[in-house]
Amino acid sequence: MSDLKQDLARLKADFDTAVEKALNSQAVEQLKVQFLGKKGEMTTILRGMGALSAEERPLAGQLANQVREHIETQLEAVMTAVKAKEREMRLKHETIDITMPGTRQ
Repeated sequence: MSDLKQDLARLKADFDTAVEKALNSQAVEQLKVQFLGKKGEMTTILRGMGALSAEERPLAGQLANQVREHIETQLEAVMTAVKAKEREMRLKHETIDITMPGTRQ
């Protein structure tokens, strides 16, 4: 059980470090796959729950759900912020100067 707790704590710390470095929506999606995907780190850790006793599983499951919820919440918040920043940058670069003469047809 303590190994699982340590793994989940390490996973949360690794995620918190990695999410700070995510600068665009592709990086955020990669983090989602890396941590929550089918072959992600969370799935790998949860596979070890089968070795736990019946008394330890509910506690481990609760802890795992808390870590998963933390990761999902952070991913959603970061994705929202990154998309807003990308939209702002795109609008900044796609401006049309209406004072410029148009093209003749």
